[in-house]
Amino acid sequence: AKDATANECEYESKPKILKRALPKTEEKDISQAIQMILESEKPLIFAGGGITFSDASDSLVKFAEKIDCPVATSMMGLSSIPCNHTLNLGMIGMHGTPVSNKASLDCDLLIAVGARFDDRVAGNRQKFAKNAKIIHIDIDKSEHSKNVDSNLSIYGDSKTVLNELTNKLDTRKNEDWVSYLLQYNKDKPLPKVVESGDVNLRDVLEEIEKNVPEDAIIVTDVGQHQMITAQYYKFKKPRTFVSSCGLGTMGFGLGAAIGAKVAKPDKEVVLITGDGSFHMNLIEMACIVSEDINIKTMVINNNVLGMVRQWQRMFYDKRFSNTSIARKTDYVKLAEAFGAKGYRVSNPNELEDVIKDVFSNESPSICEVQIHKDDSVFPIIPPGKSAKHIIIGEV
Repeated sequence: AKDATANECEYESKPKILKRALPKTEEKDISQAIQMILESEKPLIFAGGGITFSDASDSLVKFAEKIDCPVATSMMGLSSIPCNHTLNLGMIGMHGTPVSNKASLDCDLLIAVGARFDDRVAGNRQKFAKNAKIIHIDIDKSEHSKNVDSNLSIYGDSKTVLNELTNKLDTRKNEDWVSYLLQYNKDKPLPKVVESGDVNLRDVLEEIEKNVPEDAIIVTDVGQHQMITAQYYKFKKPRTFVSSCGLGTMGFGLGAAIGAKVAKPDKEVVLITGDGSFHMNLIEMACIVSEDINIKTMVINNNVLGMVRQWQRMFYDKRFSNTSIARKTDYVKLAEAFGAKGYRVSNPNELEDVIKDVFSNESPSICEVQIHKDDSVFPIIPPGKSAKHIIIGEV
């Protein structure tokens, strides 16, 4: 209330805490982890957002290479290892790659680093990585054995622990295990979408990649566009992916993109959003234009709330409810009304030229991309199920 801001009080100065001391990891835990790694034949690293928070991407790659261990990431851990690294299996979980989920079924040791085993990764937590012993490295003790029981919980900073393990382990090879997974990935890659004559979001992502540098910051809202971006965009640098992830916050993207661009004005910032998410906070375009914040906003428009509609179609016998919103918004005119550039892609033949135009100017812009209402996200593990029940494509 107003009286709280108008009243006076005594101010007591305290020293600023510039950096908190990192927790000290028990030596016995490091020794036990080393022993478990040496005994394993099919190890798998599960890298979460804690890798990014502790600036441990380089440490993760060095550790994985030292023990020749494949890496699966959560959505928050996506940019922690380059997409083209041989050991990177991609995202794990509900919409993860077939190979990362297969690895979780077959591994005999799971090394989880800075991850919390949320339901979109673990699904049925009682059946997640059932054939594996689990080492859980996390700076938050409350996460240990909270969702999935671990055989060894290591309290510590991801970067510090990974560096210590790397320094104390000898180089080893898991050629049969790695070769098996690489072949599995060739046999069962992320699914190709049947050509329908409509614009394909996966092609949109490819065109964006052609027009932005590797360190461009990609921001998403929530829904199918978010998952397809996580699956198909080729992240090569850490801290290049921003999403609300487990919070599932529609409308998050525009404000997050503003924050990213203001914090890193020299970086290209691209917002990939859906028509549902964009409508929740589109008023922020006024701030973007007024402050000349050069953000490229790609509105993936299917005229439905796509993710919920997909669930209604797959798991609720097509009983569609409140997902066909069919707004009449003219995104080009909307952009121009705010003072931004407006673009539209309505068929695949326009895609390359329009995307090139979007990124050739220095003005904030909105580009509407019209896609089919039933372009769905695959693979998908049905809610509450395990990786054994993964659905690769339309059935």
